[in-house]
Amino acid sequence: QPPSGEGLPSDREVFLKSLPAADCSEDELREWVAGFGTLEEAIFLPDVQSDGAQLSGAAYARFAQHSEAEALLAAFPVDGAEGDVQACWSLSERIQQGVNGSLRADVLAALRGGMERLKVDTGCPSLELAGVGSDCGVQPEDGLGAFGGSRGPLRFAWRGSESGGGISPAPRGR
Repeated sequence: QPPSGEGLPSDREVFLKSLPAADCSEDELREWVAGFGTLEEAIFLPDVQSDGAQLSGAAYARFAQHSEAEALLAAFPVDGAEGDVQACWSLSERIQQGVNGSLRADVLAALRGGMERLKVDTGCPSLELAGVGSDCGVQPEDGLGAFGGSRGPLRFAWRGSESGGGISPAPRGR
């Protein structure tokens, strides 16, 4: 279920789904998204079924201004027809905002606090929360892994092998 509710002035990141990834290149999709405003960052998620060789049709787009992100949301509402491009506020961004954000909760701290239990419950001792940077509260010294820069989507990840292989993206959701 996509995040709902009014965006705060600090909300500038949008999650998109049903992008025409089969018909457009990543550069074409990036150019199309940038048509809504100053695009600070766009992360096009790979299709895990194709080992990342193809795009999944989902992306995160971060704009310079809240109003630019709002324009994209207005053009592609979640209540649109199935198969149409749909946009909603990024849950990853809202989680990173903590108690001052629209969720009014420190979800990231709760996730970090529950990681040990998740590792046991899932039987996956190398499960990690990924997304490093002061903006999301996860630091390398936390031992929680690294994926991407200081901003952007939070993900769960696991190491390629229990012997310490590289971090591989887990099946992605929002």
